[in-house]
Amino acid sequence: MPDKKKIKININLFDFFLKKLKEFIIEYKKIVWPSFKMLYNMTLSVIFLCLIFGLIIFVLDLFFGFCSIEFVKFFTNKIK
Repeated sequence: MPDKKKIKININLFDFFLKKLKEFIIEYKKIVWPSFKMLYNMTLSVIFLCLIFGLIIFVLDLFFGFCSIEFVKFFTNKIK
């Protein structure tokens, strides 16, 4: 014979999950999805900003790479 306490805990757990599922469904219905045009514009702006930041990082990498090479050349010529 199952213990009454175990049955009560299982029922409470089931009620808890059922309550959370109902809350989830209510909140899910409140979501406002973007229109296709809005989604398209946001996607293009993200791609554009990624390209701009990538270009900035590329230029900075070239600059600091050049500076480090010249720095090493400068000090190796001083040592000779």
